[in-house]
Amino acid sequence: MKKITHLHTVLIGLVFLLVSFTGRAQQVNAGVDSTAFKIGEQITYWLTAEADTSKVVVFPESQTFLPLEMVTSLKPDTTFSGRTYKIQKPYKLTQFDSGKYTIPPQKVIIGNQKFQTDSIQVLVNSVKVDTTKQEMFPIKTSVAINPPSSFPWWILWVLLGLGILVVLVLFLLKRKKIIEEKKRKLPPYEYAIKALSQLDTNNTLEKGDIKTYYSVLTEAVKRYIDEKIDDSALESTTSELITSLKAQKEQNKLLITDEVLAELEAILKRADLAKFAAVFSDRITAKEDRSRTEKHIEALRDAIPPPTPEELAQDLVYQEALQQKRKKRRKLIITISVIAVVVLGSLTYLGVSGVNFVKQKFLGTSTKELLQTNWISSTYGFPGVSLTTPEVLIRQGMEDAQEVIKQNASTSIESFSSGEIQHNLYVMVNTISSAEQLEIDLSKTVDGVYAFMEQQGAENIMVKDENFTTNSGIEGIRITGSFNILNPLTKKTMKKAYQILNFGEKGGFEQVIVIYNDNDEAADEIASRIVNSVDFKNDN
Repeated sequence: MKKITHLHTVLIGLVFLLVSFTGRAQQVNAGVDSTAFKIGEQITYWLTAEADTSKVVVFPESQTFLPLEMVTSLKPDTTFSGRTYKIQKPYKLTQFDSGKYTIPPQKVIIGNQKFQTDSIQVLVNSVKVDTTKQEMFPIKTSVAINPPSSFPWWILWVLLGLGILVVLVLFLLKRKKIIEEKKRKLPPYEYAIKALSQLDTNNTLEKGDIKTYYSVLTEAVKRYIDEKIDDSALESTTSELITSLKAQKEQNKLLITDEVLAELEAILKRADLAKFAAVFSDRITAKEDRSRTEKHIEALRDAIPPPTPEELAQDLVYQEALQQKRKKRRKLIITISVIAVVVLGSLTYLGVSGVNFVKQKFLGTSTKELLQTNWISSTYGFPGVSLTTPEVLIRQGMEDAQEVIKQNASTSIESFSSGEIQHNLYVMVNTISSAEQLEIDLSKTVDGVYAFMEQQGAENIMVKDENFTTNSGIEGIRITGSFNILNPLTKKTMKKAYQILNFGEKGGFEQVIVIYNDNDEAADEIASRIVNSVDFKNDN
């Protein structure tokens, strides 16, 4: 015989299943009025519990009888005997497919204790139909039905996201335009000379527009002074501006003669009279004022002393600080852009897919929905493992086990699962079969549990192993415990419970894994139903 020592590590690395198992007690019994009935007929299933009169008995009220369907939950019948009482709870069950079925064990709570009944097998017989006596009718044609109208709310999310993106693009374009305008802006001296030159080419004086002529002239000289000497020049009156220039001359910040200042003051005053009092000079005086203004601008440019080393150093520090400020602003714009794109993408994804789809994508279907859905009974792998689950298990690739298969050419490994380890429910079935008889120590398969869980991001792993027996008497090992893992949606730690069943049936190795949220009653009930449904197909 060939001995397998490391296959359990590969199999445990394939899946997780969560199962909760409760003990049985003699205080609770179950029974049916008939173990054989026809399709669509109803049988009476009852649960009987004996308890102290001080304790409350709670019977199941949900669809816990699958594959049979509960039609009605009837009122219980209670009889008292001294300090104890006996309560019988009847249910009406049915099934619409023929075959042999097993009513799973039911959970009954007495006080603070949980008890579990035995399973019951029933036979559902088909109904023979005599088509020679039964009148047959043709199949009716299909009728088109207009689907109910519903407003596509996801369009609003998309429009909102597009609106945010449009605002961001407009902001960036406007900022780019401002930056380009600053780059295209002429230096102060060139701008002033160009403005004066335009007075010669556009014939403003020849047209008799003296007011506009002097407005352009004074703006040219004042703008130059505003940008190079005194940043309040544009808002200052003529007297205020000349006073400021004289003060800077006295402080040796402006190396200019009194004659230039006097001529500049006279020109500005004549301009004020032309602009505000409609007192016009003759054209010859206006042309002379234009020529003198250009010379005075050149004199002002030459009057600015070169910066001292201290001023250069301060300017360098200022420029560096300005550069850092610009970098921070660019980073802020980039960050806002990235956030806007992410928000837009998220809103669009949520709008198109829906919130429920996203939650299911990351966390799976809720346990309450799984509990109420139509469960599926199927057999997986070889040797065949039969069990009932809320979702069908999908065959998984065995890339991780290829090395094992190469070394053991006669070995076959199969794996089936549904959900993810971070979802509300994760179920997996693994089987190993070989042409030769395998000798597997089931008690050692616990060793690979830690490694797999840690690879999946599990922390604080608790492990306990014990003997386990299926309803049909097959013996194996059950591994139970809990662990912590990161929730992919909230980024917070969540606690998971798990059960792993290991069997060495028919010369092979079979494993069933269930993983679910801890302290979840619906998940606990789901796990119990899955574990209690585990059996082995009678293959030849």
